[in-house]
Amino acid sequence: GEDLRFVREQMVQRFKQTQMRFELEMFWDKKQWSDDSDFWAWFGASRERTALFHAFNLNEHPDGWSVSSMSNFIGRDRSSVSRELTECHSLGFIYRNQSEDKQRLYLPTERLLNNGTWYCEYFVDKQLAMDDLADRSLFFEYRKTERQHLNTKKDNSKN
Repeated sequence: GEDLRFVREQMVQRFKQTQMRFELEMFWDKKQWSDDSDFWAWFGASRERTALFHAFNLNEHPDGWSVSSMSNFIGRDRSSVSRELTECHSLGFIYRNQSEDKQRLYLPTERLLNNGTWYCEYFVDKQLAMDDLADRSLFFEYRKTERQHLNTKKDNSKN
């Protein structure tokens, strides 16, 4: 038991170092993007706006998002979401659905969707470029095994 705790602690510490470095590199990259791009300057200005960016990249509302549906989805008050969607629309990052009876719904522009694809590719490339990928994957595998063990133990205790 003691040996396993020691191994786990070592894996946690190595993973923690890689994760904190990863987060800081993403922070610096996002800071640079804000300087270089009106798009990211707006969406990266707050975590709430970043949530809008992520939500518009989901396929959950193919006809578009209403103020209410977005407000409920990200857990913010309607008036704040309405102001931000109006501003986002005026900047040309989203547009109104022109279909009959759907004009109150907002849809993402191709630019927004392309930025979502680019962000996903950036994220994976960033992960793959990390020097300490082994430290990261070892801890992921350990956590999967640990969670599986705990779930099995919990299921067995119900019987």
